[in-house]
Amino acid sequence: SEEVMKVIHEKVPEAQLRRTEFVGPQVGEELATDGLTALLLVIVGIMIYLAFRFEWKFAVAAIIANMHDVFLVLGVFSLFQWEFSLPVLAAVLAVLGYSVNESVIIFDRCRECFRKIRKGTPVEIVDTAITQTISRTVITHSSTLMVTLSMFFFGGGRVQISGRMTTVEATDTALLLRAGSLAAPMEIIEERLVGPSLGAANIKAGFESTLWGFIAVSVFMVIYYHLFGVFSAIALTCNLFLLVAILSMLQATLTLPGIAAMALTLGMAVDANVLINERIREELRENRTPQQAIKEGYDMAFNTILDSNITSLIAGIALLIFGSGPVRGFAVVHCLGILTSIFTSVMVSRALVNLWYGRRKKLTSLSIGQIWRPDAD
Repeated sequence: SEEVMKVIHEKVPEAQLRRTEFVGPQVGEELATDGLTALLLVIVGIMIYLAFRFEWKFAVAAIIANMHDVFLVLGVFSLFQWEFSLPVLAAVLAVLGYSVNESVIIFDRCRECFRKIRKGTPVEIVDTAITQTISRTVITHSSTLMVTLSMFFFGGGRVQISGRMTTVEATDTALLLRAGSLAAPMEIIEERLVGPSLGAANIKAGFESTLWGFIAVSVFMVIYYHLFGVFSAIALTCNLFLLVAILSMLQATLTLPGIAAMALTLGMAVDANVLINERIREELRENRTPQQAIKEGYDMAFNTILDSNITSLIAGIALLIFGSGPVRGFAVVHCLGILTSIFTSVMVSRALVNLWYGRRKKLTSLSIGQIWRPDAD
């Protein structure tokens, strides 16, 4: 502060020092404290829910198996010395909640296999459960990766200040921007009106990235699941419209983190639709009739969809409690998106399927893509 006042006194001798605030390390300490608290809350919440739904051993196994995602992300950021900000913290917690989905789906399948395969050993049943769900995992992560890559290539949200600065000057400028207003007189040399064009450009880029991700996922679903892929694409569209309608009704401000949460919601909604479609394929593979396959597919997938989304909702609630500013906006859209994705993936898609196939008394086949049968070889 003394060095700053010396520079200011050279230009403005009457300037006075009213207060001194240290900004830099405090922000990092606050981020670390809130981040660790939110991470612990997510872990404890997920463990309690999984212990209630399954067993405490499964809950511990799920946390241990998925903590490597958090450690891997932190390791990459540390290796490349990238800035770990609040939006990155929100993404890490969202990834943790999303990664637990895979464990929950495998646990649900293990419980089902224990009922069907009475004479199987636990190792055989776990291997069977993983084998039966691996295709769904690959398809879901591929779809989510499409949305994420579209945000990476087409998304905005970066601001750059150019000029001839040393490293120390750039660091001081960043600290001043974080500190806010300074108690010192100012002489205006040049004034320019920027307006909302910068924010509008970033919001436009965010919408375009979400749109391209939605188009890529929809095309993939239609190609892979045929008519059921069309139903899934319509359900995804209803999900986005419903989410935007709820945000509009609440008069919420849609920011770039909110758009990122919408893209994540899109990926989670794809997860539910893929889970239903793959379950219907499995029922057809076991020589169920088309109507039975539709009924069993939706009924058996509902509990898994509910369990997996509740674990993600726990992460969203933790962000809502400990987050601030953009992170809290991300959490609001994330939590609302989970609720809308459950509704659209189960209710809307099933309504479309019943509307198309429900009136047919002699239904012999379903347009749901290629169904691999073991006895076909």
